[in-house]
Amino acid sequence: MREIKFRAWDKINNCWLDWSEQRTTLEFENGVPCRIVLHETEGYLEKGDFELVEFTGLKDKHGGEIYEGDIVREWNGDMREIVFNSSRAAFIAKMCPKPMVDMPTWIRRIKEPEVISNIYENPELLVKKDK
Repeated sequence: MREIKFRAWDKINNCWLDWSEQRTTLEFENGVPCRIVLHETEGYLEKGDFELVEFTGLKDKHGGEIYEGDIVREWNGDMREIVFNSSRAAFIAKMCPKPMVDMPTWIRRIKEPEVISNIYENPELLVKKDK
């Protein structure tokens, strides 16, 4: 069974929240994350001010954890975005930049994945650059 873990992107300050040492608390309403309480500043982030992403249960070739929203590079140089596909109830990898027709693949089929960034810190990796 895989470990269930999350991390959160703060959309207001454009940074990852520090989950260590109980500096943040995730609050739920009807089973849905609705607020993150920031104990260090006594502030909070409401739903819509943060993006919660889940650990896939897999690690890259350096032992780093792979999360939803990460961008990984394959052994051949291809880059893929990690997304959750609700119809398949699984994490899949989509090509970056997004081609006209994308055939997503199962993450476990990626050879020697390496997390190089994520869609929050480097969204430009998702779009094709004009020549």
